Amino acid sequence: MYRLFPPPSQRNIPSRVSRAPGQLISSLLTILIICLSAAAILRLLLIMHTTNSITITESRCQKLIHNTDYTQVIPFRSQSQTIDAIQFTDDLTEGQPSALIQLRDDGPQQRLDVYLYGCALHKQQPTLQLLLKRQGLIEGSVSITQAHTLSIGQQDPTLPDSSSDLLLPLQQDIYREYSWRNNMLQQTLFPGLYPVSSRSEAEALQDQANNGEAAQWTDPLSTARQMAHDLLALTAPQLILKEHNTQTAHVLLKQKQLTITVTLTRLLQQDKKGIWFVTAAQTAGIQAVHQTIRTTSQAQLQLTGTINPDTRQIYITLFDHTLTPIRLHGKPQITVGNRGIFNSNIPFINKLSDQPGLALLQTTTHHQNSDQIYLTKVLLP
Repeated sequence: MYRLFPPPSQRNIPSRVSRAPGQLISSLLTILIICLSAAAILRLLLIMHTTNSITITESRCQKLIHNTDYTQVIPFRSQSQTIDAIQFTDDLTEGQPSALIQLRDDGPQQRLDVYLYGCALHKQQPTLQLLLKRQGLIEGSVSITQAHTLSIGQQDPTLPDSSSDLLLPLQQDIYREYSWRNNMLQQTLFPGLYPVSSRSEAEALQDQANNGEAAQWTDPLSTARQMAHDLLALTAPQLILKEHNTQTAHVLLKQKQLTITVTLTRLLQQDKKGIWFVTAAQTAGIQAVHQTIRTTSQAQLQLTGTINPDTRQIYITLFDHTLTPIRLHGKPQITVGNRGIFNSNIPFINKLSDQPGLALLQTTTHHQNSDQIYLTKVLLP
């Protein structure tokens, strides 16, 4: 049987379909969404892989820190030393695995050796990394502070025997504080200037206040008055409580023509038993910063800042960790520019390096009512 087809002119030949502009945009958006989704999935897989790698690394480091026999790592004399404690201190090193080891000497001075170990990868293998070492600390102590910093204390061997009658027991020790910054432990300073110079002393003083002792430091006016007497040698200044809330207070000290603004802060506890610490004391118009310089011949402290350009004379007093004045080793070298920018190099006798201290700047001018005072925290090299 034969099928007859109509001639080409009579066939229904479909015409070329033309797409509307909206359909084209929709197709492009679909392709873009698919590409973005694929990129998001790839990124998620990469993050999961990286997180998994970090977790595996931390787990391996954790096992290394926890399972190491540290008596085989550190110089340990079993005949004359005992291990006081092995403490895992991840909170000190911002979550990175670490261990703090304390060795106590059995001798009469009870010397303490302190080692802090972390973990580092070497050729993809976790290895111990020594982060800090302190040895031979007389009657030494170690603690993790409430601020997650490391405080290392020792008896101050430079204090005279008579100091026990003048200083509190805590002040007879020197405390150095270390915080974790830039993946390493660095010495830091407690922001309080007075009544104590270190965080360990401050926490102990706060404990006393919570137990009903040390009540005088829970009043900002009382703290400012005692600071004025002990550090500024002001006998009977007028005190004005200018501003006051649960955390910060500003007190004006006035004596003759001098007006000093004292800032006090509850650094540890913000309630009625919280101790007020002096965090700043200065007259108007003076700004100072400090930096320490190490020299092989003698200790020097460099202070730079801005004072009244009409300054006639500058007096500088340094205080050690007990807030006792330090004897200077010669005359300070001080230069003052036209705009009041000053530079000073202060040589002093420091029998104990890297201790927290204070520097007091006092200036006099040719005019009345323009003398200046500035009290700042320093690290004595």
